[in-house]
Amino acid sequence: MLKSKKSKACPTMSKEEKILECHIKSLVLEKLIKSGFSKNETTLISELTLNNFSRRVDLAVINKESFIGFEIKSEYDSLKRLEGQLSTYSAYFDKVIVVASTKHINNILESVPKNIGIWEVRDNKIIIKRKGIKKYTKNKKNLIQLMRVDELKKLARSLNIKTNSMLRADLEETLIKHPTSVLKSHVLNSLSDRFKKSSNKFFDSISESNNITSENIYLLSRFHEKRKINASRNQLKKRAWEGINKKTKEEILLGLAKFKKRVK
Repeated sequence: MLKSKKSKACPTMSKEEKILECHIKSLVLEKLIKSGFSKNETTLISELTLNNFSRRVDLAVINKESFIGFEIKSEYDSLKRLEGQLSTYSAYFDKVIVVASTKHINNILESVPKNIGIWEVRDNKIIIKRKGIKKYTKNKKNLIQLMRVDELKKLARSLNIKTNSMLRADLEETLIKHPTSVLKSHVLNSLSDRFKKSSNKFFDSISESNNITSENIYLLSRFHEKRKINASRNQLKKRAWEGINKKTKEEILLGLAKFKKRVK
Protein backbone atom coordinates (compact mmCIF):
# COMPACT_ATOMS: atom_id res chain seq x y z
CA MET A 1 0.00 0.00 0.00
CA LEU A 2 1.34 3.39 -0.99
CA LYS A 3 1.99 5.92 1.71
CA SER A 4 0.02 9.10 1.05
CA LYS A 5 1.55 12.54 1.54
CA LYS A 6 0.26 16.00 2.21
CA SER A 7 0.23 18.00 -0.99
CA LYS A 8 1.07 21.66 -1.30
CA ALA A 9 -1.65 21.98 -3.95
CA CYS A 10 -4.32 21.07 -1.42
CA PRO A 11 -3.05 21.86 2.09
CA THR A 12 -4.69 20.97 5.38
CA MET A 13 -7.22 23.65 6.17
CA SER A 14 -8.96 25.01 9.24
CA LYS A 15 -12.70 25.63 9.48
CA GLU A 16 -12.13 29.35 8.95
CA GLU A 17 -10.36 28.91 5.61
CA LYS A 18 -12.10 28.76 2.24
CA ILE A 19 -12.48 25.23 0.96
CA LEU A 20 -10.70 24.38 -2.30
CA GLU A 21 -11.91 22.16 -5.13
CA CYS A 22 -9.43 19.41 -4.22
CA HIS A 23 -10.78 19.34 -0.65
CA ILE A 24 -14.33 18.97 -1.98
CA LYS A 25 -13.30 16.19 -4.36
CA SER A 26 -11.65 14.31 -1.50
CA LEU A 27 -14.85 14.62 0.57
CA VAL A 28 -16.91 13.30 -2.35
CA LEU A 29 -14.60 10.32 -2.79
CA GLU A 30 -14.64 9.56 0.94
CA LYS A 31 -18.46 9.60 0.90
CA LEU A 32 -18.64 7.31 -2.13
CA ILE A 33 -16.26 4.79 -0.58
CA LYS A 34 -18.12 4.82 2.74
CA SER A 35 -21.35 4.28 0.77
CA GLY A 36 -19.96 1.05 -0.68
CA PHE A 37 -18.33 2.13 -3.94
CA SER A 38 -15.55 -0.45 -3.98
CA LYS A 39 -12.47 -1.03 -6.12
CA ASN A 40 -13.91 -4.15 -7.76
CA GLU A 41 -17.21 -2.56 -8.81
CA THR A 42 -16.18 1.06 -9.41
CA THR A 43 -14.08 2.99 -11.90
CA LEU A 44 -13.24 6.58 -10.97
CA ILE A 45 -12.34 9.08 -13.68
CA SER A 46 -10.98 12.52 -12.84
CA GLU A 47 -11.77 15.32 -15.32
CA LEU A 48 -13.33 13.32 -18.15
CA THR A 49 -13.66 15.35 -21.35
CA LEU A 50 -17.04 15.43 -23.11
CA ASN A 51 -18.77 16.94 -26.13
CA ASN A 52 -15.72 16.97 -28.42
CA PHE A 53 -13.47 18.23 -25.59
CA SER A 54 -15.63 21.35 -25.01
CA ARG A 55 -16.54 20.26 -21.47
CA ARG A 56 -14.66 18.51 -18.68
CA VAL A 57 -16.56 17.02 -15.76
CA ASP A 58 -14.71 17.12 -12.42
CA LEU A 59 -15.39 13.49 -11.51
CA ALA A 60 -17.05 10.64 -13.41
CA VAL A 61 -17.99 7.41 -11.66
CA ILE A 62 -18.86 4.07 -13.24
CA ASN A 63 -20.48 1.73 -10.74
CA LYS A 64 -21.98 -1.48 -12.10
CA GLU A 65 -24.40 -0.22 -14.79
CA SER A 66 -24.57 3.40 -13.59
CA PHE A 67 -22.68 6.40 -14.96
CA ILE A 68 -22.61 9.41 -12.59
CA GLY A 69 -21.06 12.84 -13.11
CA PHE A 70 -20.01 15.26 -10.36
CA GLU A 71 -19.52 18.98 -10.89
CA ILE A 72 -17.68 20.78 -8.08
CA LYS A 73 -18.12 24.46 -7.21
CA SER A 74 -15.83 25.81 -4.51
CA GLU A 75 -16.07 29.24 -2.93
CA TYR A 76 -13.62 30.50 -5.54
CA ASP A 77 -15.77 29.34 -8.46
CA SER A 78 -18.41 31.23 -10.40
CA LEU A 79 -21.77 29.73 -11.40
CA LYS A 80 -21.80 31.46 -14.80
CA ARG A 81 -21.04 28.27 -16.72
CA LEU A 82 -23.09 25.90 -14.56
CA GLU A 83 -26.27 25.91 -16.65
CA GLY A 84 -24.38 24.95 -19.81
CA GLN A 85 -22.28 22.38 -17.96
CA LEU A 86 -25.30 20.62 -16.47
CA SER A 87 -27.12 20.64 -19.80
CA THR A 88 -24.18 18.87 -21.43
CA TYR A 89 -23.57 16.45 -18.57
CA SER A 90 -27.24 15.41 -18.48
CA ALA A 91 -26.93 14.22 -22.07
CA TYR A 92 -24.12 11.80 -21.10
CA PHE A 93 -24.65 10.70 -17.50
CA ASP A 94 -27.44 8.72 -15.87
CA LYS A 95 -27.26 11.10 -12.94
CA VAL A 96 -25.55 14.45 -12.36
CA ILE A 97 -24.68 15.84 -8.93
CA VAL A 98 -23.45 19.35 -8.11
CA VAL A 99 -21.25 19.52 -5.01
CA ALA A 100 -20.85 23.07 -3.78
CA SER A 101 -19.77 25.26 -0.90
CA THR A 102 -22.52 26.82 1.23
CA LYS A 103 -21.97 30.14 -0.55
CA HIS A 104 -23.57 28.78 -3.75
CA ILE A 105 -26.25 26.42 -2.42
CA ASN A 106 -29.31 28.74 -2.45
CA ASN A 107 -28.60 29.90 -6.00
CA ILE A 108 -28.10 26.32 -7.17
CA LEU A 109 -31.28 25.05 -5.46
CA GLU A 110 -33.29 27.79 -7.17
CA SER A 111 -31.76 27.52 -10.63
CA VAL A 112 -30.91 23.94 -11.57
CA PRO A 113 -33.40 21.30 -12.83
CA LYS A 114 -35.05 19.03 -10.26
CA ASN A 115 -33.35 15.90 -11.61
CA ILE A 116 -29.90 17.27 -10.63
CA GLY A 117 -28.57 16.12 -7.26
CA ILE A 118 -27.21 18.81 -4.93
CA TRP A 119 -24.66 18.22 -2.17
CA GLU A 120 -23.59 21.00 0.18
CA VAL A 121 -20.11 21.13 1.70
CA ARG A 122 -20.22 22.64 5.17
CA ASP A 123 -17.62 22.34 7.94
CA ASN A 124 -15.71 19.69 5.96
CA LYS A 125 -18.82 17.53 5.71
CA ILE A 126 -21.23 16.73 2.89
CA ILE A 127 -24.94 17.38 3.38
CA ILE A 128 -27.33 16.03 0.76
CA LYS A 129 -29.75 18.83 -0.08
CA ARG A 130 -31.37 17.07 -3.01
CA LYS A 131 -30.88 13.44 -4.04
CA GLY A 132 -31.60 14.00 -7.72
CA ILE A 133 -33.09 11.50 -10.13
CA LYS A 134 -31.31 8.74 -12.00
CA LYS A 135 -32.38 8.74 -15.63
CA TYR A 136 -30.50 6.36 -17.91
CA THR A 137 -29.20 8.22 -20.94
CA LYS A 138 -30.68 7.26 -24.31
CA ASN A 139 -28.59 9.57 -26.48
CA LYS A 140 -26.82 7.16 -28.85
CA LYS A 141 -24.76 9.88 -30.53
CA ASN A 142 -23.24 11.00 -27.23
CA LEU A 143 -22.55 7.44 -26.12
CA ILE A 144 -20.69 6.72 -29.35
CA GLN A 145 -18.77 9.99 -29.01
CA LEU A 146 -17.25 8.76 -25.73
CA MET A 147 -15.47 5.91 -27.53
CA ARG A 148 -12.16 6.01 -29.36
CA VAL A 149 -11.86 4.54 -32.86
CA ASP A 150 -10.26 1.33 -31.62
CA GLU A 151 -13.12 0.91 -29.15
CA LEU A 152 -15.70 1.50 -31.90
CA LYS A 153 -14.01 -1.12 -34.06
CA LYS A 154 -14.00 -3.59 -31.19
CA LEU A 155 -17.74 -3.10 -30.73
CA ALA A 156 -18.34 -3.43 -34.46
CA ARG A 157 -16.41 -6.70 -34.61
CA SER A 158 -18.42 -8.07 -31.69
CA LEU A 159 -21.52 -7.34 -33.79
CA ASN A 160 -19.99 -9.15 -36.82
CA ILE A 161 -19.42 -5.91 -38.72
CA LYS A 162 -16.33 -5.75 -40.95
CA THR A 163 -14.25 -2.69 -40.07
CA ASN A 164 -11.15 -2.93 -42.30
CA SER A 165 -11.76 0.18 -44.41
CA MET A 166 -14.15 2.04 -42.11
CA LEU A 167 -13.37 5.56 -40.91
CA ARG A 168 -14.77 6.92 -37.66
CA ALA A 169 -17.73 8.55 -39.39
CA ASP A 170 -18.62 5.25 -41.07
CA LEU A 171 -18.37 3.37 -37.77
CA GLU A 172 -20.60 5.90 -36.03
CA GLU A 173 -23.20 5.76 -38.80
CA THR A 174 -23.29 1.96 -38.63
CA LEU A 175 -23.29 1.56 -34.86
CA ILE A 176 -25.94 4.17 -34.13
CA LYS A 177 -28.50 1.77 -35.65
CA HIS A 178 -27.97 -0.69 -32.78
CA PRO A 179 -29.88 -0.68 -29.46
CA THR A 180 -28.96 1.89 -26.82
CA SER A 181 -28.41 -0.89 -24.28
CA VAL A 182 -25.70 -2.46 -26.47
CA LEU A 183 -23.93 0.86 -26.97
CA LYS A 184 -24.21 1.84 -23.27
CA SER A 185 -22.77 -1.46 -22.06
CA HIS A 186 -19.81 -1.22 -24.42
CA VAL A 187 -19.15 2.44 -23.54
CA LEU A 188 -18.98 1.69 -19.82
CA ASN A 189 -16.77 -1.34 -20.43
CA SER A 190 -14.47 0.70 -22.70
CA LEU A 191 -14.14 3.57 -20.24
CA SER A 192 -13.56 1.13 -17.39
CA ASP A 193 -10.79 -0.60 -19.34
CA ARG A 194 -9.23 2.75 -20.23
CA PHE A 195 -9.26 4.20 -16.71
CA LYS A 196 -9.20 1.10 -14.50
CA LYS A 197 -5.44 1.19 -13.94
CA SER A 198 -5.45 4.75 -12.56
CA SER A 199 -8.64 4.08 -10.59
CA ASN A 200 -7.12 0.99 -8.98
CA LYS A 201 -3.97 2.93 -8.08
CA PHE A 202 -6.14 5.42 -6.25
CA PHE A 203 -7.99 2.73 -4.31
CA ASP A 204 -4.72 0.97 -3.43
CA SER A 205 -3.22 4.21 -2.12
CA ILE A 206 -5.94 4.87 0.42
CA SER A 207 -5.32 4.01 4.05
CA GLU A 208 -7.85 2.02 6.08
CA SER A 209 -9.22 5.27 7.49
CA ASN A 210 -10.05 6.46 3.94
CA ASN A 211 -8.33 9.79 4.66
CA ILE A 212 -7.94 11.02 1.10
CA THR A 213 -5.39 13.70 0.16
CA SER A 214 -4.69 15.47 -3.13
CA GLU A 215 -1.76 13.09 -3.62
CA ASN A 216 -4.24 10.20 -3.74
CA ILE A 217 -6.47 12.14 -6.14
CA TYR A 218 -3.47 12.86 -8.38
CA LEU A 219 -3.19 9.11 -8.96
CA LEU A 220 -6.52 9.19 -10.79
CA SER A 221 -4.76 10.84 -13.71
CA ARG A 222 -3.90 8.28 -16.42
CA PHE A 223 -0.81 10.36 -17.16
CA HIS A 224 0.43 10.37 -13.56
CA GLU A 225 3.50 8.23 -14.26
CA LYS A 226 4.39 10.14 -17.43
CA ARG A 227 4.11 13.48 -15.61
CA LYS A 228 6.22 12.10 -12.78
CA ILE A 229 8.97 11.02 -15.21
CA ASN A 230 8.88 14.38 -17.02
CA ALA A 231 9.10 16.23 -13.70
CA SER A 232 12.14 14.16 -12.72
CA ARG A 233 13.81 14.85 -16.07
CA ASN A 234 13.16 18.57 -15.76
CA GLN A 235 14.60 18.54 -12.24
CA LEU A 236 17.74 16.79 -13.47
CA LYS A 237 18.11 19.32 -16.29
CA LYS A 238 17.69 22.16 -13.82
CA ARG A 239 20.34 20.72 -11.50
CA ALA A 240 22.71 20.16 -14.43
CA TRP A 241 22.22 23.76 -15.59
CA GLU A 242 22.77 25.08 -12.07
CA GLY A 243 26.02 23.11 -11.90
CA ILE A 244 27.47 24.90 -14.93
CA ASN A 245 29.63 27.93 -14.17
CA LYS A 246 28.54 31.42 -15.22
CA LYS A 247 31.05 31.74 -18.07
CA THR A 248 29.98 28.47 -19.68
CA LYS A 249 26.30 29.47 -19.39
CA GLU A 250 27.02 32.73 -21.17
CA GLU A 251 28.82 30.86 -23.96
CA ILE A 252 25.92 28.42 -24.36
CA LEU A 253 23.33 31.23 -24.49
CA LEU A 254 25.44 33.19 -26.98
CA GLY A 255 25.73 30.09 -29.18
CA LEU A 256 21.97 29.55 -29.09
CA ALA A 257 21.34 33.18 -30.00
CA LYS A 258 23.68 32.90 -33.03
CA PHE A 259 22.01 29.66 -34.10
CA LYS A 260 18.52 31.20 -33.95
CA LYS A 261 19.77 34.17 -35.96
CA ARG A 262 21.13 31.87 -38.70
CA VAL A 263 17.86 29.89 -38.83
CA LYS A 264 15.84 33.07 -39.35
